[in-house]
Amino acid sequence: RVIAKFIDFWFDKDMSPATGGTVNMWKKGRRTDAYRAENRILGENLSLIHHLLYTTAIWNRVVMKDEVPMPAADFEAALGQRDRYHLITFTQAPNAPRTDAYAAYDRKALIVRDGHRVLTLPIVNGGRTLYAFNPYYPVPQSTFMLDATPDLAWPQLLPELSVTEADNTVSLLKPLAYFKNVTGSEDAAAKRYTLQYHQDELAKVTEPLNMMPPMADTRIVADTTYTFEPGKVTRADTYAAKSGTVALASIKMQLGTYAQGGTVSGNVVNFAASGDASKDAVKSIEVTGLGVPTIEAVAADNAQFNTNNGPLRSVVTWTAPATTLEAGKPISITWVLTYDPM
Repeated sequence: RVIAKFIDFWFDKDMSPATGGTVNMWKKGRRTDAYRAENRILGENLSLIHHLLYTTAIWNRVVMKDEVPMPAADFEAALGQRDRYHLITFTQAPNAPRTDAYAAYDRKALIVRDGHRVLTLPIVNGGRTLYAFNPYYPVPQSTFMLDATPDLAWPQLLPELSVTEADNTVSLLKPLAYFKNVTGSEDAAAKRYTLQYHQDELAKVTEPLNMMPPMADTRIVADTTYTFEPGKVTRADTYAAKSGTVALASIKMQLGTYAQGGTVSGNVVNFAASGDASKDAVKSIEVTGLGVPTIEAVAADNAQFNTNNGPLRSVVTWTAPATTLEAGKPISITWVLTYDPM
């Protein structure tokens, strides 16, 4: 499968016809982070081909030369035996080996296998240069369904809070980086998994994003609950002032999708089927606690919505007007996304 995707997807004969083609990570709506930009095109060609050649050589030595490792039906059956939910712990507070500023926080990732669909939920930091970009957000990701955009920070499935300061400037706070008490539990009979975590600090986002680390802002506390079920993901957030009040100028959230268009019915956006499985994965999303959604088609030349796997076609935006958070009086924001598990 890896070799087939390399040949059928990553290798582009049209991109460099004089040389017979090249690896394409940058054209036709694809995008990488700055580290792996197009100036590395020669290195990426050599590196990927080298990986495939030496892996094939090892396989031929340890198994059987040119033999199919497993019939397709057996491979699918083996995948079906994998756990539906698997929570991986990288660090759990208190992190005994760590003595740095992040020893108090949890770092985990949830892997969800739903039919032929695999989703990942990274509850990680991303480090000082990557935390603010949406590939590192604590939101579900799935190839050709929920793909993030490298080195870009628009709020994919994540509420971002704009706080009005005393001098009337606005600070941007996001529920990133400072995760505590990450716990998960499975209801095997219902095929349901619930993951929860708490934040008593939000990340104050400061430019330039690729150089400035997150700044812990202690004015707002947040609690998040994810619920995964077959063909459905729910995220429920509550936000409240830790003490006193906090003035919010606005709250914003977006969803970028491969679907072309959609219809709005109250708080629900339904996406029409096009017949292309890679674009039809997301079926609907319902959001409460934010305003009425708007849908915008993404222009073909808008690199803001390019992913590793190609361009997103539509973006849905929700905004909530100015409000005041109070201690002990949380506001709630919930979204429910349905999809085709294939």
